[in-house]
Amino acid sequence: MGRFEPEMMRFVKRYLAELRRIPTVFLAVSLAAFNAGRPFEKRAAAQTTVEKTTAAFFAQTGWTPSRIEAVAGALSYSRYGFLTRWIMKRIAGKEGLPVDTTQDYEFTDWPRLDRAIGEWMAGSPSARAATPSA
Repeated sequence: MGRFEPEMMRFVKRYLAELRRIPTVFLAVSLAAFNAGRPFEKRAAAQTTVEKTTAAFFAQTGWTPSRIEAVAGALSYSRYGFLTRWIMKRIAGKEGLPVDTTQDYEFTDWPRLDRAIGEWMAGSPSARAATPSA
């Protein structure tokens, strides 16, 4: 909710020197990135939220990745405990997302994500060199 996991913060701080030496992509997974079917005002507000959250993360860690991609992720009601499920249902309802907790919902635009990673790989010789051949 408005921040990335503390484990991510610790990881980036621990490996900051290494991350600065290699091409990197930061996938900002957040339900705020889900825009399909949302009115323009909601999309704009959600994008601002994602941008502020990622900017705060980078300011706190000192890391600037080569590329940043916002990814919607999922509502995995079946994996949540009672309290988390209840909270997520309330948040989802306010955001116009599904609230039927008997199902899970995948919102990631996989083709868009594949294209973004492909573009990054094509523009980064170091990333291409690090990828094993098929």
